Amino acid sequence: MKRVLVLKKDLSPTWVKIVGVMIFLATLYKIISLTFFTVGLHVYLIMNLIAVLIWLVKTVLVVDMDKQEVREGLWIFGNIYLDKYKFQGLEKIFINRVNSVQTFRQLTRTIDIHNQHYKAFLKTTDGEKICIGEDADKDKLIAEVKAHNTVLKTVIFDNSLVEPIQLV
Repeated sequence: MKRVLVLKKDLSPTWVKIVGVMIFLATLYKIISLTFFTVGLHVYLIMNLIAVLIWLVKTVLVVDMDKQEVREGLWIFGNIYLDKYKFQGLEKIFINRVNSVQTFRQLTRTIDIHNQHYKAFLKTTDGEKICIGEDADKDKLIAEVKAHNTVLKTVIFDNSLVEPIQLV
């Protein structure tokens, strides 16, 4: 069975996870102080369920080479909810550099902060491009892509340089 499972990343950024902890702590305070009767119990249950989901939901990508299909979706409490679509074949994996700029404006000056990170895409022969990885460290991303490529058996190109090169 040739299958690649990619846990892409958590669905929530760090600041949202902090909000989830604050929701849980606020509910805990209300229970300890016995003041949670002002709002219905169902509100606290829903808010704490959301707080737990913030920590546990992950995005998942499954490439099944035997069935020639890609499935993308969410992993919640061990249950996987996926959308699937078929592909004819794999053309290549390529790594791109993504540059981003954040501009902070103050009264007297403007500050530009430049960031770069790398994304790996799987390109099918149908022309679909599927993101299979993302990292700020290029070497770590290349190692991850090479591990996936043992099953996918396609060529890897590094497009982040001036001239694209094929990785071995």
